[in-house]
This record gives sequence, structure tokens and C-alpha cells, in this order.
Amino acid sequence: MVDMLNFLISLDQTYRLNVLDLGGCKGLEKSHLKSICKIISLKYLSLRNTDVSHLPWQINNLVLLETLDIRQTKVQGQDMKQIYLRKLKHLLTSLKLTTEEETLCWAGMPSRIGKMQDMEILSRVQVQHGKQELNEVGRLLKLRKLGVVLVGSQSQAQDNMSNLLQAITKLRECLCSLSIWVVTPPPINNGDPSVSVNMEMVQEQSAPNLLKSLNIRGVRFLNTRLPGWIRELQQLYEITLCDTFLSKYSLQDLGNNLNHLRCLRLRRSS
Repeated sequence: MVDMLNFLISLDQTYRLNVLDLGGCKGLEKSHLKSICKIISLKYLSLRNTDVSHLPWQINNLVLLETLDIRQTKVQGQDMKQIYLRKLKHLLTSLKLTTEEETLCWAGMPSRIGKMQDMEILSRVQVQHGKQELNEVGRLLKLRKLGVVLVGSQSQAQDNMSNLLQAITKLRECLCSLSIWVVTPPPINNGDPSVSVNMEMVQEQSAPNLLKSLNIRGVRFLNTRLPGWIRELQQLYEITLCDTFLSKYSLQDLGNNLNHLRCLRLRRSS
């Protein structure tokens, strides 16, 4: 690994290395990552399914980077906060943890996410400072795919959901895919995998009419029905539901109202 990285760094500047895919590589250390951060011509960097747990601050030296894939790693917390890459389009995250741990440990939101105006995919990030972070997300007017994890008590989940709906309204002209996972950690949840949350939009808010894919987990809808704005998404062709506890009549509404629906995935307690 060291020899390979030394070779890559030693390449003549006229040889511009744009893509580096280290997915599945074992033994990556912090020193290796610091060396990678010297390859400033990189536009695509994949550390997927590696044992990387920290990103050096030098990651911000990759000023041309458009895709950063850290799925199935343990990168989280402050390492995510420090990411500031103006040209980044795709930030792909998740964690390589057991099911029990996964609901409690997620990659956080970069603190200056609102300034990454080229962002198109922001995948599976945890909202920790609801209003502030989601206001920033609402500034990403090129965002096509958004995946968020809302963690906290029921009141925190409701506040975060309200702020998320405001952000979605701002993104209504670009957003095509939306994933929402609401998580209430033990002992707060008393073993209940879902939280009662109002997802109805207020009058001045507008639905993302371009939305084609919707994934919702851990939201117990009021009156066991999908919110009205979801039932009006005429471009929606794919829905995945888990721990939503919808009534059978609400599920029938999907077929009656969503003419373009082609794929309906009903997971546990949907």
C-alpha cells in the first residue's frame, strides 16, 4: 500500500490522476490518507468498505474532488464536520456497524454544507443541529438526492421534521429522491421503533413535485395516513416504508392517487 501511494504521489504533474477507488482495501492508515490528500487532481475518491475511521483535515486539500464515498466505514463526528470541498457533488456515507449500533451512530453533516453549492447527492447524514443544518441544506439548489437521519426524543423529532419540510420546500425544483429515517434511541423509545410525527406541510410550503423515489422509516403518521402532499406526488414511482404503521386504507390510497407508482416496498410494520 505504501509503495503504491508513493508511486501515485511521484507521478509527473502532467499525469493527472482523477479517480482513486480503494473500496475494500484493508490496512489503510492515517498516514496513507494524508498521502492521498496530496493528489490534488483527484475528482473521485472511494474509501468504501475499508477500515478507515478518521479523515485527516488535509482532505480539504482535494479542491477538485466531486465524489467522496465513505460508505461502510466508521467515519463520523468531527471528521465530517470539517469537510469543506466547494466542488463536491456526491457525499456518500453510511456505517459498517451492527444493526443495534447503526441506529445510534451515523455520519454527521459538514458544518459548511450550505456553501457546497454543487452538491447533488447527500446520502444518509445525521441531523444533529436541526434548524441550522437543515437551513443550510435548503440552500443546495442542485441537490437531487437527500438522505437524512433524525435522532432524538419525540419533541426533537417533530422540530427536526418541521425544519426538514421547510428545506424540502426550498428544494422542490430539484429534489428527485428523498430518504427520511427517524430514530429515537433507547431508553427513550421504550422499544418502539417509530415516533409519532406530523409530516403535513403548512399552507405556504410546496411539495417537491419532481420527487420520484421516497423512503420513510420510523415515522408513525398521524391518523395512520400518509400526508396529503405525498399522495399528490404525481411523478413518484418508488416508495419504501418501514415502521410507519399505516392503515390498509392508506395503502389503498397509494394505488388510487399515485398513477405512476411502479414499486412499493413494505418492510417491517409498514
